[in-house]
Amino acid sequence: MNARVLTLACAIAAACTAPAVLAQDAPAARADAPAAGARADLTAADRDFVMKATRSNKTEIAASELALDSAQSDEVRQFAQKMLTDHRKLGEDMKKVAGPPPAVEADTRVLAPLRELEGDAFDTTFADSMVEEHEKAVALFQKTAGDDAHSQGIRDLARKALPTLQQHERHAKDLAGSEPSQAHRTEPTRTN
Repeated sequence: MNARVLTLACAIAAACTAPAVLAQDAPAARADAPAAGARADLTAADRDFVMKATRSNKTEIAASELALDSAQSDEVRQFAQKMLTDHRKLGEDMKKVAGPPPAVEADTRVLAPLRELEGDAFDTTFADSMVEEHEKAVALFQKTAGDDAHSQGIRDLARKALPTLQQHERHAKDLAGSEPSQAHRTEPTRTN
């Protein structure tokens, strides 16, 4: 009986330590290595762009979905619907060029305040947020479109998407009005 217990204990110990021993021999994963399913011909700069563009795209889609539920203005809702259509298409175009999207989430710093609002307050905050997000997206896509560190497919994608992003930026600025930051002021209005 003791021999059986000893044999069983040795077998369990060997089974538990084998994965650790094998892992020591396995090469370490590189931080700049492509994600599972990503195209191997993408440069490190391409992968960085795809990650940033995907986060931006997911943020703008999620914000637009919130706008369809919480906006008061029909104009804001129409803009949100246009953005949903355009950004979903951009996601599909990125998938064709770069493979499956990286596992990144939408930016909660943009979405959290929107989730707390509705009506006019939502409309104002949404418009201001979309100005800021599209300014960043346009800058990213402009830089990528002219950067030789990126593959031709990624540069072409950026060039193709840029006019739509610029149109969104202009529309968001129109919705925000001439002074979008005024909506977030906390200073009391002085009356004399």
